[in-house]
Amino acid sequence: MIDGLRISLAGGARPLIRDRTINPAAHDLVLQARFALRLGTPAGNYEGLRLARDAIRIDSTYAAAWVTLSRLHFNAALFRDADLGAQDSTRLAVERAARLDSLSSEVQVALGRTRFRYDWDWPAAEAAFRRAIAINPSLAEAHVDYARFLRSMARFAESRTELMRAAALDPIGAGQPLALGRIAYFAHEFDDAIRLSNADPNHRSRTWATWTAEAYLAAGRYREAAALEAQAGADATSRRLIHIVLAVKTGRPDSARRLLATIPAAWPYFRGLSFAALGERDSAFAALDEAVRVRDPLVADLLVDPLTEPIRTDPRFEALLTRLRFPRQPSR
Repeated sequence: MIDGLRISLAGGARPLIRDRTINPAAHDLVLQARFALRLGTPAGNYEGLRLARDAIRIDSTYAAAWVTLSRLHFNAALFRDADLGAQDSTRLAVERAARLDSLSSEVQVALGRTRFRYDWDWPAAEAAFRRAIAINPSLAEAHVDYARFLRSMARFAESRTELMRAAALDPIGAGQPLALGRIAYFAHEFDDAIRLSNADPNHRSRTWATWTAEAYLAAGRYREAAALEAQAGADATSRRLIHIVLAVKTGRPDSARRLLATIPAAWPYFRGLSFAALGERDSAFAALDEAVRVRDPLVADLLVDPLTEPIRTDPRFEALLTRLRFPRQPSR
């Protein structure tokens, strides 16, 4: 039975079975790093990185420390607090964790996340997520990340199923029902997205404000979107994107262009969506090409992102999906 769980790694490294004594000090630091990670803030991420590195200094053979470090570097790339070179740090940490313990469900989740968000290798990503669940069906994180992958592949019913499995294991960590609302948003079921988001107990968080504002915006409910847009964070790039689209929808393109000029170059995917909202297709595709070049992790949502609607009929959009080997575009 155990042989069926052995994972083949690049370079022919032999998988390891976990049979070792865990250093208590390193373990305690990893737990603290994971607590900081769950705060979901740049400050928490910085603190988590420090703690994970301290754990590795104590025990460099502790796979859990490396996989935690990989997730923190992954978030750093998403936050853009470091440049997109944080992807290299993520990969190195994941590979080190896999060499140390390929039978870890958490390691397989990290491999899947990297294949999904950075490599855009959809079959390899799904294989890793499914492997993680086979190793440990009780790991909520595996179901959550698999749900996100399925959502981006437009497999919305399967995504909901995985998220519900995660919620049964960890009702708080799975982010219910806001995460269900996000699936509805990407499925272009905007009324359901609004209803589910507003049912979430974590009202008024920055993520809640951003996602709910996007749902209102997509539903054409601009007044509600504007009321929430300010809660997304004064300097948040996601808030600027909402503001740009809202300005376009309410007849203020000059305001949208001024704000677009403030979106950093480190966010090429958001710049592409902003140009798309303005109807500037050549600029939109140039920005999306740049997002692909630098492997912006947000590109993984390209197939289903409602904010791509203004450019979806352009042949260049279908060519981009084909280039990235996305599954057939869903019909709506």
